[in-house]
Amino acid sequence: MQKTVFQILWLLTLLSSCASNSKSTNASEKPGLSFKEALNGAQYLNNSGALDSALSLAELALAQDSLNYAAQLLRADVLFAMGNYKDAMGAYTLCLEQEPKNPTLWARLGKIYLDQGDLESALKYFTQAIN
Repeated sequence: MQKTVFQILWLLTLLSSCASNSKSTNASEKPGLSFKEALNGAQYLNNSGALDSALSLAELALAQDSLNYAAQLLRADVLFAMGNYKDAMGAYTLCLEQEPKNPTLWARLGKIYLDQGDLESALKYFTQAIN
């Protein structure tokens, strides 16, 4: 119960921040969350299990900085947690382009293949993770 109340209060704070950002003098500027607010909000919501909202905020952050590794990884992790393996694979592959020697990324891809029953591919990715 306390966690739910805290989540609601946090979201209200986030929305009020969004409203204060909307007071723009330039009509062409889009009101909304900053990159940092979107990323932090996505991380919080992911940790809280609000995966749909976390994905929306991660994608908002990526719309502002499409090459940001932390936002890409968070999006991949949320997609994986949602069971959306196809999109998670693509997102983890994008992360590998920035960090090709990151064993965690290789292991996460191996886990996706393992969960899908593709043992041969899973072994390939797990082996890459430990090399």
